[in-house]
Amino acid sequence: MLRVWRLRQKNGIKSLICLPDTAPISKVEATKRFGADVCLVEGCYDDAYRKALELKESKGYTFVHPFDDENVIAGQGTIALEY
Repeated sequence: MLRVWRLRQKNGIKSLICLPDTAPISKVEATKRFGADVCLVEGCYDDAYRKALELKESKGYTFVHPFDDENVIAGQGTIALEY
């Protein structure tokens, strides 16, 4: 997700992260510090996931899965090379 954050920041793209309302406050605050808007969704991860997909369809947002995506996996595999 660091790569997504950097590209978003570099290109001035807004981001909205859907998190369950049970997410630790430290995660919510860290997400906000990275410049993302946070949508807290009542329930668990699956509920937040569904909300993100709803927003993708209704608003035309691009959806980036937090872990089940070939590009995310490749990015995680190269993160050490970035430092």
